[in-house]
Amino acid sequence: MLPDSGCGHLVHRPDPDRRHLKVDETWDYATFPPTAGPHDADSLPSGTYHAAPTEAAAGTGGVTWTRIVHSLEHGYVVIVHEDDTAPDEVADWVQRHLPDGKLISVPAGRGMERPIALLAWERLMWCADAEHPVMDAFLNAYRAGPTAPEPEGP
Repeated sequence: MLPDSGCGHLVHRPDPDRRHLKVDETWDYATFPPTAGPHDADSLPSGTYHAAPTEAAAGTGGVTWTRIVHSLEHGYVVIVHEDDTAPDEVADWVQRHLPDGKLISVPAGRGMERPIALLAWERLMWCADAEHPVMDAFLNAYRAGPTAPEPEGP
């Protein structure tokens, strides 16, 4: 159970299509940011990325939404922030939790409903600011957790 805070309620976004895209195939996710669906055969490693993910074709490498969705399938938690979201506050939180793995931080590269989105496989929580207790609870609940179809993956 996640505590109440400045974050919105937990949104469940089911998508039964978990297939790997063919090299050079693209995918138009129905929601932003995406939390599930067809994805690149390669996942994106844990880390802080300063460039917004692109919608480049599968198999092209780089920071792409299709690689991020593959990481979600493996139990990663992703924090997406607007470029002007208190980056120091978000960066501090990410650095505290990054050594434990399965965590990605990326800028949205476009407007979002709220300044911060926390993602797990088929799960989304919007936050107005870096509410650390709620962010910690989300991370603890979903990293390598119950909704990821392949949590043992890299």
